[in-house]
Amino acid sequence: MNDKLLYDSMNSLNIIIEKKENSESSISKKNINDIPKIDYILMDDKLINVSLAKLYGLSELFYCELKIESMKFSTRVMHRMKCPLNITYVSELLKLTYGELINVKGFGKNSFIEMDEKMRELVCNTKDDDETELSEETIEFNSGLKRFKEYNQQICNGDFSFCNNWDLSESEKKILNQLKDAYAIIDKELLIEFNNVTPYAICILDMLSNVVQKYDKQQKKRRIIKNAFNMLDDARKKCLVEGFIYAYTDDEKKQGQLRDILSRSHCSTFSSFVCSEIILDKECENEVLNFLKWCSFDLYKDIDKFMENLYENDRERIIVQARASGDTLAALGEKMNITRERVRQIEGKAKKKFVNLLNKYHLILKIYAIRNQDEILTPTELYEYFGFETDTILYLLKNTESSSYVYDKELDVFIVGETDLAERAQSYVDTLPESFSDKKIEKYVQDGIVEYDLTEEIIKKVISEEYQLTGRTYHRSRLTRGGIYEHILRYYYPDGLWVYGKKEIKEFREYVAHDYGNITLPQNDRALVAQICRAAILCGRGIYKAKESKYISVQLAKEIFEYVENSEFPIFMTNTLFSVFEDKLRAENIDNKYYLQGILHELYGDKWTFRRDYITKDNEVTSVYSSICMFVKNSVYPIKKQEIFDVFPGITEIVINFAITAPEIINLFGTYIHVDNLKITDRDLSYLRNVVYKFLEKSSVWHCKDLFEYIMNDNPVLLSNNFINFPFGLYSLLEHYFGSEFNFSRPYIAREDAEIERTDNVIRETIQASDRIEISEFQTYAKEHYHQISSILEFIDSCNETHLLINSDELASIDIIGITDKIAAEAEKMIIQELDNTEPISNLSCLHQLPRLNVEWTEWLVYSVIKKWSTMLDVEPSSNKFHQAVPMIAPKGQLVLDGFEHISVEDAGNITLADDLRNIDDLICDYILEDLGDIDEL
Repeated sequence: MNDKLLYDSMNSLNIIIEKKENSESSISKKNINDIPKIDYILMDDKLINVSLAKLYGLSELFYCELKIESMKFSTRVMHRMKCPLNITYVSELLKLTYGELINVKGFGKNSFIEMDEKMRELVCNTKDDDETELSEETIEFNSGLKRFKEYNQQICNGDFSFCNNWDLSESEKKILNQLKDAYAIIDKELLIEFNNVTPYAICILDMLSNVVQKYDKQQKKRRIIKNAFNMLDDARKKCLVEGFIYAYTDDEKKQGQLRDILSRSHCSTFSSFVCSEIILDKECENEVLNFLKWCSFDLYKDIDKFMENLYENDRERIIVQARASGDTLAALGEKMNITRERVRQIEGKAKKKFVNLLNKYHLILKIYAIRNQDEILTPTELYEYFGFETDTILYLLKNTESSSYVYDKELDVFIVGETDLAERAQSYVDTLPESFSDKKIEKYVQDGIVEYDLTEEIIKKVISEEYQLTGRTYHRSRLTRGGIYEHILRYYYPDGLWVYGKKEIKEFREYVAHDYGNITLPQNDRALVAQICRAAILCGRGIYKAKESKYISVQLAKEIFEYVENSEFPIFMTNTLFSVFEDKLRAENIDNKYYLQGILHELYGDKWTFRRDYITKDNEVTSVYSSICMFVKNSVYPIKKQEIFDVFPGITEIVINFAITAPEIINLFGTYIHVDNLKITDRDLSYLRNVVYKFLEKSSVWHCKDLFEYIMNDNPVLLSNNFINFPFGLYSLLEHYFGSEFNFSRPYIAREDAEIERTDNVIRETIQASDRIEISEFQTYAKEHYHQISSILEFIDSCNETHLLINSDELASIDIIGITDKIAAEAEKMIIQELDNTEPISNLSCLHQLPRLNVEWTEWLVYSVIKKWSTMLDVEPSSNKFHQAVPMIAPKGQLVLDGFEHISVEDAGNITLADDLRNIDDLICDYILEDLGDIDEL
């Protein structure tokens, strides 16, 4: 049996039962004399922590609409109510204890006495239940009961025939139904007891009276909540409650409490929410009531107050409105006769106040709520509320940050609630096909709602931005180049596209035109390559492929990450990382350092900085050279190259050579020492300076070996103390200390006004000091040091005293190659027997029969050997451009290149044991397109 049925039954029994006026079931109000005096309360540890409501026997609910001002406290106490207690209604005050009031600053004895007096006045003014003002409905109901009163006996016997001929009002019909219900649910013998008003009946009535009282209280609560609900306009009553909870408060605890109440009510709109039983719970009632009262806010009044408080003065208003209209800071400053910086400061101050007011009035959240949780607010929609101030408000909203919304510049909308909503919507729409029938639009919307937790509005908004509707077909209105490139790479180049070949890029353009029609691509190949590289992943030297969701195992990625992060060095050559993890990488099909660098850029691009050949975890360390220099510095004694190789596995020799040319590193010809570790005194420096001056008085230019021999005889201790055993070591020492006093050009030292012919000695010495060296490495050094090598092949030929080309990529020392003049003569003899006229070297059939060396024969090794030793053969490249050239050979005096100017590597063919000559382009492609920038970053 529910509370309402019991209540109606008990109410109906009033006509059956003649209750005694002073029956024991009557309830008396609390006696004011039972309340302890204030002095006693303040001294009692228990009473001081009892709420005022319980202490004085008052109901918080009855005073939830009574403003605190109605109690007419003194000014002093009223100030404490407002601040810091922030009390608005008497019900809020009744929740407090005297113990809490003691902690309020300025709340003294007189304040407590006044509080006690006001509470006792409330007790005295509280009406008995019998004196409670009755509603018209209740008066009408009680009046109808009197008509049935004289038929007690018939009613107790279940006989209702006496009213068959009555003309019943609506109220009397209701009473009749209640009486019939009462007769049906109450035992017949018990009815007799009730009619005779026996002690047994009185006992039952006492028990059931609690139900009636409880129902009365719930009804009163319901009326109060209903009154608050009725303050909402009709449109708001149909709104979703959730949106208003979000706008109501920033207090997550209060939000959580209200959401929990809403969840347990199983309701969504205000109309159903206020009818739920859960909101009548004692724990919920006050919070729900305060929330409902807040929901009746007048948005337009709030906006008016917002605008009234936005500007401190007319100058602020003028500046903000002008900025919203597009005026620059400089133009405004000139117009207002103040500096550009002052304009920026004034605008910044106004923006800060704007954010504070926005958070105070919750305007955007209120708009979101009354628009039924409209998460996407467009400028047009905001115009409905801000009117002629909209442009200014939009400017401020777009240029300030708030926790209540984010501005999506691409969609030109404000997103309330989830800040990643637009990003998730864009990600979802990107997965949709390039075109689809309008019949599928609803399916895609529903899929986005279910799978991506999106809203219908944001999905349709993004689709409208991305697609055009022609007839009944949606198609992409703005094809992203990145998406186009990704598709072409994945479909036509599964193993990657070599981006530095003109033929390949031309073919790429043709594929785009075939698949996407007249799509505008950058006319310049370099610009197109840069875009392709940004949309793809580096997977080889100059080779890019479509990105994948996964490249290497999580475990291997973690190992590489921890190796870098836990290392004492801030920077790493890609070669180093590939060398350390080579076996594991190859097991997962990562076969080169370029692919590793591309993968790491995808995985950790937000954590590390990537350059052409290295990775750094410290943005301030931009060169691996600094790490090598630090390593040399940390060693007291000279360092050998092999020691650097051991510490930096995978590093190339050319990188070490470049690193040790740093001013602070002294090259001791085979070993290296940091200048801080030298044992040079001021006296030593004076001695060395005098020696140089002494020599330069005799001649303007000297080779360093001459000075070395002199000092070795005159002051050998100075040299031995500083590990200088060779002339070049002395040269490095003198250049470091006297570089600004004399003219230095290795290995010569000259007077400052003397000219020394600039040569390629540094690069030549680097080559001479190397067993093997890549062409691209010394090209890079030359470029970084602004040295122009006019012809790569001529320069390489000039180094053939010690080094020869062994393939299109590398030079190696003659000793490493294992060739001698006798072997060269034997090779020359075999070639002469076959050769009649000009031919590409790769066409010679005798190449595989040439004498065995330590390296494999290639057309370029043959070229270098013949160039150095042959007296009966001529060799020349087919083109002045090394990376496009084919090495040609002919009998002495018979070499003719006519007809071979346009021969390609493919046309010439390849020696079986040699690499494809097209890889020559790879060696310099990075440098040809250096100005692309983003490519280098990968």
